[in-house]
Amino acid sequence: MARESTPEAAFHRAIFDRPGDPLPVLIYADWLDERGDPRGSYLRRFPGIYQVIARLKTTGSPGSVPIVPAGPSEADRPDFIYGLVLVMLEHRWDDGFNTAVPGIIDATLSEIARRYVGLSSRDFYEFMEEPGIAPLRSLVRLLRGRPPIPADQARFAENVAEHRSGPELEAFLDEADEDPRSIEFWACLLQEAVIRSADLSGRTAPEAIRRRLRTRGHPLASLPLRKLEPELNGLLWLVNDRTWYDVPRLDELAESRQMLDPLSLSPGQVEGVEVTASGEVDAMLSAFTEAGWFQTDARVFRLARAVDDVSSILGGLALPYWDASGWAMACGTDLSEVLRTLFFDARAFQHGPTGAYARLKAWQSVAGMVGQPIPLNPDELAKTECQWAAFDGQTGWFHGARRVGLACLRPDGRTVAVVAAIGNDD
Repeated sequence: MARESTPEAAFHRAIFDRPGDPLPVLIYADWLDERGDPRGSYLRRFPGIYQVIARLKTTGSPGSVPIVPAGPSEADRPDFIYGLVLVMLEHRWDDGFNTAVPGIIDATLSEIARRYVGLSSRDFYEFMEEPGIAPLRSLVRLLRGRPPIPADQARFAENVAEHRSGPELEAFLDEADEDPRSIEFWACLLQEAVIRSADLSGRTAPEAIRRRLRTRGHPLASLPLRKLEPELNGLLWLVNDRTWYDVPRLDELAESRQMLDPLSLSPGQVEGVEVTASGEVDAMLSAFTEAGWFQTDARVFRLARAVDDVSSILGGLALPYWDASGWAMACGTDLSEVLRTLFFDARAFQHGPTGAYARLKAWQSVAGMVGQPIPLNPDELAKTECQWAAFDGQTGWFHGARRVGLACLRPDGRTVAVVAAIGNDD
């Protein structure tokens, strides 16, 4: 994403302000050519690439925008399509690119991969399990050809990490280049290495990759290149099997603390008002958005007076999942176990993101609950003095084979954030 203050942002505004006019596109192509950016040559040949992207930006109907407009010949079509993919990748993280159809860039990239271009998974998986660095160098050569769409690059990065030792991964990161077409692969591999206990902070190649990610506004750039203290307690170990996650059940958490408090379910008894903001809800539910959870809920309350124990007041909050016929219980927990739970819940039901994005989404959920969603800063979040609780129950709303309930009492002692999710394991 081009930041508002960058030259690219100014070029993009000029292009989108004059859709269909090739002149601002060609000026942008000159600027890219001067910097050796491969997008320049494609935009010079096919300024109509931005006609497609402009339509994607304004359409309210996914699938209604022709991927190949009238103009390119049959012989030119493969180059036009590939140039389109290359330029679209730059807009993947644009804030509010299309508010009516969020995710339209990724959806279009997936459709392009299905219909036109992209390496097959088979081409990449040939190199996954072979030991040593040599097969990985072959993989880099493939990336420098015609790399797959970003979602596949993320999966390939996770698979590479699963079959390599920490030192091998660190050595492989030295192979990274500045090709924008494969930036997703390197962004994810960087975090997959951290997940597998590598401390990459201060290392030349990882820091260079992270700087490039920051320049492009890539969300993974917000994650540190080492595990933070709350992540050291068993949070991000290597997980290959997505069908089972060793996350402690609530009764196990309670047993380890010698406490398990039944909640008196009397919604509204605790004096306070709901102050939930939409931005906080989106952040709080980040860990649950891609994993196939059946129902989710996030709320923030401002209490009339400060409290010392968030567990004790949960049953009295005006939450939609409490009813007199059900039961609930809660226990205190800490940020380490909250992150651990969110990390695995982001990957639940075999539909979730890769490890790199699961780590990101876990921290985004924590940021929303703490009340500091933007900009994401895990280093500061790890230092925030909040009180945490986990809860479980069986009510008309809160039921199912898999249930998650988390609460955060913010440092002021009066603001409580609550997240709940339910899903089936079958």
